[in-house]
Amino acid sequence: MAPALSFIVGIVGNVISIMFFASPMKTFRKVVKKKSTGEYEVVPYITTLLCTNIWMFYGFRKPGGLLIITVNAAGAILQFIYITLFLIYSPLHKKVPSVTGVVLGSAQMILYSIYRNKPKVENQVKIGQNDHGAKNMIEVSVYKETASDEQEQKPANIACNRPLENLPMTL
Repeated sequence: MAPALSFIVGIVGNVISIMFFASPMKTFRKVVKKKSTGEYEVVPYITTLLCTNIWMFYGFRKPGGLLIITVNAAGAILQFIYITLFLIYSPLHKKVPSVTGVVLGSAQMILYSIYRNKPKVENQVKIGQNDHGAKNMIEVSVYKETASDEQEQKPANIACNRPLENLPMTL
């Protein structure tokens, strides 16, 4: 019985959230009617759009996140419409920062979703002497992050016995 109650409360929460996302409709009716944004700012709509995108990302990663995804998808669509109307009817000095914010914020979300599971490689370069007294030794340690935080990270050491003078870089 508890899962059914949880689902019903989730639907009620979604309805209330969609009403919250729809609350600026009256404001944008005035904007379209006057063909001007007046003193309105776009920042709340941009931040709400980015917030809904983050919540949708969370909903996709969470098992059973359907309610989270649906309400935030509806919110993202409404916020996108509001931002589009704002850009259509705003003066040029308000459009440039607004477009920049939307583009950079969206690019950040896209890049994060692309590269979030890529292995990270960390290089350490040590310069010192080997056991035989030769100078200019380089030791490179490569650390590869595993997909699971529970697995232990083990460095793979690669030793290069070439003198520094022969390397194609300057230190």
